[in-house]
Parts: sequence; structure tokens; C-alpha cells
Amino acid sequence: MKRQESGGVPFFVLNWFGWLVVLSVRTTTSPILHSLRREFGLSRGQAGLLDTAFLLSYALMQFLAGFLSSKFNRGKLMMFSLCSSSVVNSLISLSDDYAHVLALRIVSGALTGIYFVASTSLLADMYEPRRYRALLGLSFTGAHIGTIVTLLAGGLMVKALGWRFVPLISLAFTLISLPFFLTSMPRHDQVSGGFRLSILKLLLKNRMVSISIIARSINFVVYSVFLAFSHAYMMEEFGVSPVVASLVSIGLPLAMMMGGLLGGRLSSSVSLAKLIWVETAMLLSAPLIVALARNVHLVFIALLLFGFAFTASNLIFVSIITEFSQKEIRNVALGASNSLAFLFSSFGPALFGLLSDALGFTYSFVVLELMLTLLPGLVAALCRGLREAEEA
Repeated sequence: MKRQESGGVPFFVLNWFGWLVVLSVRTTTSPILHSLRREFGLSRGQAGLLDTAFLLSYALMQFLAGFLSSKFNRGKLMMFSLCSSSVVNSLISLSDDYAHVLALRIVSGALTGIYFVASTSLLADMYEPRRYRALLGLSFTGAHIGTIVTLLAGGLMVKALGWRFVPLISLAFTLISLPFFLTSMPRHDQVSGGFRLSILKLLLKNRMVSISIIARSINFVVYSVFLAFSHAYMMEEFGVSPVVASLVSIGLPLAMMMGGLLGGRLSSSVSLAKLIWVETAMLLSAPLIVALARNVHLVFIALLLFGFAFTASNLIFVSIITEFSQKEIRNVALGASNSLAFLFSSFGPALFGLLSDALGFTYSFVVLELMLTLLPGLVAALCRGLREAEEA
């Protein structure tokens, strides 16, 4: 596979900056959720709906993003996604009611939804599979840095300046990264001709891709809840300040960053089957630890375990989808994967908010634990498929 021909910044570095922006937009409401609840008089369910709205519009955009990435220049789609979503997200600063914030989350979710398929498929076209896995993990660390900075800076901003400055963080990231995109983005891109019904049939028949999509979706539901509610959970259950809650919450993206760095490297050199079993055990332990936690220290440990395993296993699922998909269905497969993952996870925060209103946080985390018990059967099926591919 050819690398980019321009002499500027390598594409995986551009992709790193892109994920920095995307996750800053995604995480905007987490450090300000408590402030929004107080200012607009929201229930936990209404607060969770802000993340659900974002994720649902993001998910619904994925199939269209797969079509767009097969039809148009993927580099230009990436730049459009980043610029438009960060501008829309910054408008939350001017919102004076809940409906306005909710509408902006819906629009920004759809606009960020364009990025994943375009960037991931373009990266796969540029590098061989083993190199691709490592660079995909490295690229995803930008997402975790974006999450960390938004959570940490957001918590400090809320205390010092008020919540309305927090949505401007993603716009600042975009302005910093835009010169690199304008000077180094690959100018030429081969398109595959768009969507055909036969592509969908090939996708449905691909067992490894289908199982990876289902397992990935389950993980994303739990991730969406941790990201949306860990900050508010610690403030309400343990009475900690926004700054302390932000400091503990960054355990999740910190661990996710390490999962991207180490997971990408390990998946290029160690058996995928062994790795995914270890990561599944780590995922299963996290909600149970939170449910039993009596202080923020245990919550921090749970966030570390889940964050590392979530990203490392996500890399494996995405690489399986990419490598086991025929080239003509790759964009659609990636779009379908992200669409279903975020479609299911979009309901996570709102349903979890409703559950916690009725049952409290402890039993709601037990429900998450029960959901994750579906993973071992799916992982076993994937491991059989990997062994069969090695023997073929």
C-alpha cells in the first residue's frame, strides 16, 4: 500500500489531531452536566438525553458516512466534519434553555459522525495490516488526549469562569490543527463507486465482521454510561468538588490512551485471541467495582481497568472488521460497525439516567455488569474464526 505522497505531516498524525477534536466535541457536556442540571432544572434522565441525542445522531450518520466515503474525497470529508462540528458545538456557550443545547448536540453528533469511516478507511489504504493496527492505536490516543483536556480544563473552567466557556475548547483544538490539515492532507483519493445492495448482502454473510460489530456495540453502551455519568456520579454519591471529579474522571481517557498505545503494539505482535480474553476479563470487572465502591479511589481503579480494555479490544474489533472485509465493502462495514455501536450506546446514558432515578446508581451499575456477560460467548466465536484464518 502506498503512503501519502505529500511531504508534510504523516497522515496518522493528522488523524491524531482529528480525533482530538472529535472527542472534545463528544465530551463537552460531561464536565458541565451538573451545572446544566442546576441551571435548567434537569432530571438525571434529561441530562443523560444530551449524550443520547449526540450519540443517536452520530450513529444514524454512519451509514451515510460509509456512502459518502465511497463517493467523495475522504480527506475533504474529514476536514468538513471537524470544522463544522466544532463551530456548532461552540454555540452551546450561547444557549439559554435546555432545548437549544439538545438541538446543538443532535447537529454536532451528526457532523462528527462523518469522521470515523473516512479517516479509518483512508488509514487502512495507506498501511499494511500490522502497521495499520499500531498506527490506528496511536491515532486513537488523540481522542483520549481530547477527552482528558476537555474534562480537566472543563472542570477548572466551570469553577473559575462558569460552564459557558467549556464548549469553546473543541473550537480551539480545530483552529490549532487546521493548518496541518490544509498543508498535509492527501490531495488524491480513489473512490469505490458508492453503495450497492450486493455490498450489504456480503456484509451480512461475513461472520467475523458481524460478531465484531455486536461485541463492539455492547462495549460502547457501557463506555457511553461511564463517560456521561462518572463525573456526576462522584459529585452526587461522594460529595466531591467538580475539580476532584474531573481529576478522577480522567482516569478513563488516560487508561484509554494507554490501551491505544499498548493495545495497538501488542495486537501487532501477540496472539489476538489471548489479548481479547484478557481484555474481556478487565471489562467485566469494571461495573462491578463501581457498584461496590464506597470511595472515589475504587471508582478510579474501575475507570482505569475499563478504559484500557475498552480501547485495546476496540482496536482488535476494528482491525478484524477492516481485515476480514472485502475491499468493496470496507467503508460500509466500518460505517455499519460505528452506526450500530453508537445507535445502541446512544440509549445508554438516557436509560441509565432513568434507571438511577428509580433504583439508584448501585443497582444501575449491576445492570451494566449483566449486559457485559454477553461478551464471553461472542469472544469465543471470534477466537475460533481467528484460528481458522491462521490455519487456512
